[in-house]
Amino acid sequence: MANYVRENRFSPRPRLAALGIIFATICSNGYAQSWNKTSPVTYASPIHLTTPDQDYVVRRPVTDRDRDLIARYRSGKLKPDFETRFTRRADLDDWDLQVSENTKLRSCVRPNSVSTGPEGLTLTVEPATDCHAKWSTGQIVSKNRFKYGYFEASMKLAPISGMDNAFWLVTSDGYEIDVTEAFYPKTATSAVHQWHPPRGKEHSMVSTAINIKQDLSKDFHDYSVLWNEKELIFAIDGEPYVALTPNNTINGTAVLHLSNALVPWGAKPPSNPEGVRTMFRGVRVFKLQ
Repeated sequence: MANYVRENRFSPRPRLAALGIIFATICSNGYAQSWNKTSPVTYASPIHLTTPDQDYVVRRPVTDRDRDLIARYRSGKLKPDFETRFTRRADLDDWDLQVSENTKLRSCVRPNSVSTGPEGLTLTVEPATDCHAKWSTGQIVSKNRFKYGYFEASMKLAPISGMDNAFWLVTSDGYEIDVTEAFYPKTATSAVHQWHPPRGKEHSMVSTAINIKQDLSKDFHDYSVLWNEKELIFAIDGEPYVALTPNNTINGTAVLHLSNALVPWGAKPPSNPEGVRTMFRGVRVFKLQ
């Protein structure tokens, strides 16, 4: 925030202006600490290439430069262009609550599964009587659209198997950027989908998984992507684990999705998941620096 405070050289009170800069710096550091107050994850193994590279995006090694870039956005010295903490119901004014059904899933999406409060956004499994499934889960989509930047959500996973806890972007040019689809207790997956492929080709994705030593349902962790014209760098708690290079693709504006869903792949969910929650204590977006 100090970067946004300027001293007027014609001001009759330069000392007060200087104090303002110091105060802004202190607030900035406090802001960073309050958001990043979490025990960083430790990666348990190398990445797993769930699907191969595609012509629209390929993997590259993670570098120290990637770590430095991510650290800059998490330093507390930059002001987010967009941020929501979800402590008040009014914080949902910038979001659309979704209603949807996908018969391939074990849950439908209903607004009654979405709530806000002192702990942030809560997506709760609730009984459902108006859809194909026995249970509803939650999903919200940003009203604002974004193109390039650093995107980060702080999330605590639902403590059950069979739940997809997700933070993802959908672009206007037919791509989906899965910042994370995380699964209890210790797995996170990041991917890029191509939903509108050239004629003669089918939907495909470049998907990468990482195993974590910690139980991701025990604490909040920060899931992020740095997205620009030349690269996408995915990280957890500021530590990058996979980087992608687009081939002149993924250039549209994007909306943000926060969601959970009971899914048929992986381990089965419990027979009665009522009341189980995925939690987000905030989401923020920074313009490219």
